Amino acid sequence: MLVFGSLLLGPGSRQTCAQVLDQLRDDVRGRNAAPDRESDSGGNQNSDRRRCDGEDDAYEGLTELAGWFALYAVTSPIWAPRSLVGDGSLCRGYFARYPYRCDLPGYMATDPGGVRDFEPPLADEHYDWLLRTRIEYADSFDDLSRIGGQVLWDTASRWGIDSQFDYLREERTGSANDQLWLGDANVVYRFAQSPRLQMRTGLGVNWMSDTDGTDLGFNFTYGGDLFLANPWIVSAEVDWGWLGNAGLFRGRTTLGVHLHRWEFYTGYEYLDVGRTQLNSLLGGVRLWY
Repeated sequence: MLVFGSLLLGPGSRQTCAQVLDQLRDDVRGRNAAPDRESDSGGNQNSDRRRCDGEDDAYEGLTELAGWFALYAVTSPIWAPRSLVGDGSLCRGYFARYPYRCDLPGYMATDPGGVRDFEPPLADEHYDWLLRTRIEYADSFDDLSRIGGQVLWDTASRWGIDSQFDYLREERTGSANDQLWLGDANVVYRFAQSPRLQMRTGLGVNWMSDTDGTDLGFNFTYGGDLFLANPWIVSAEVDWGWLGNAGLFRGRTTLGVHLHRWEFYTGYEYLDVGRTQLNSLLGGVRLWY
């Protein structure tokens, strides 16, 4: 669909995509003045109305109910996966050597005793930690391409570290190619776990680096892995925060096939930094250890 869209846009689309990295830098390091706001004190003051005392109780009741619904909706990304997998405690989790090892339905066990009783081959080889790395290539079907990587270190205590980096390269006609680095580093917590599903969330920093220096920002991350059935693995991740003076949002999802420690995957990623939006198809390999 991206290719079809570029054909419809014709030659003008290449100009639109030209110097994307310069625009990204301007948003991160520039000063975007906020739009002027007129102080319409005269007209707006007359529009303010006070409710009668008899309406206060009904209004407060509706406000409280709306607040509970809002809290319920906002927290659903946390409690819904926990309810779905029946993870009602904060017990530790233990990892197999690799996904679907010895016909395990996924990748981990939440009870070592259960492993010994129901999965005897795993009794002596469940691990207290997970180390997973990836390397991938992504293309936006224009002059911009990306090579990225990630390292995830997770532990039986549910706490871990997640870090990723991207090298962006833009081809330019008649001048030197442009390039920069993007990435983040987060402390994460595995808030929902089962053999088939592990979900993590956390906080950290975003960063951008090039020959002009390094810029930092705040990051919130949320994602996880779903083990559908041997050998399929679905992974998704969202990063949301800011970088320098620009807002940042990244969403991605992949479908992979594992072979022992190796997973080969393909997927889609959307990156939004300030005025810069990038849609990319990607492919890569992950090592589970």
